[in-house]
Amino acid sequence: MAKKPIEIAGETFPTQGAAKERLRGIMAGYRNGTPVNAFDQAFLLALLERHPETDRKLGAGAAYIYVDQNPVYPNTRTFFLARVDGSVTDFSYLECLKTTPHHKKVLRALRTAVEPDTMRFKQEFFDRAGGAAVCPINGKPIWFVGSHVDHAPPATFDNLVAVFLDDEGLTFEDIAVIPTEDNTYQDRLADPDLERKWIDFHTHRATLRVISQIANLSTVRTAGRQETPTP
Repeated sequence: MAKKPIEIAGETFPTQGAAKERLRGIMAGYRNGTPVNAFDQAFLLALLERHPETDRKLGAGAAYIYVDQNPVYPNTRTFFLARVDGSVTDFSYLECLKTTPHHKKVLRALRTAVEPDTMRFKQEFFDRAGGAAVCPINGKPIWFVGSHVDHAPPATFDNLVAVFLDDEGLTFEDIAVIPTEDNTYQDRLADPDLERKWIDFHTHRATLRVISQIANLSTVRTAGRQETPTP
């Protein structure tokens, strides 16, 4: 079955990839903090109508849209909407093109919960290594910047989550995720007790290692156990 074309502001895109390319082109055309022109703003506002939380994102109404660095993930850029009341919110063009399934939001929230631990592990690893080390997968040199924290198999991140949910008698659908507020950028678990249980479980069961970005995005992905980069 052929995929349905995506229509935004009178433009038709045969695939999500084509729409993404158009949006990446808009983003690349502006310096950080610079408002987009009227033509691009009209396109982006039409795109925002596809967002699952359009009304909340628009709030009091759009004043202008600009591109800026993501403060949580500084290697990425995102769109921001400045409202007429002076408030600002970010919005993901990926979420506008395809809503993230609930189970993926739960997985993201679980990763967010343990991110302080993985970042601490990474810092301590390079402190012990004197600032540089060797990737255990491909033997390439690695440094703090650009390397990723990986969950060594068989206790991959997905496997740890599966065991944790089984221990708690839960499914993904049982777990609530806090709707992202303005400029929060990360999903969070709604139940703080469950979050604490997960962090404790992860602390005791995870076997972390630091690997190169190339290994994480090629070798590890090919093996079916890709990890989210920890910058």
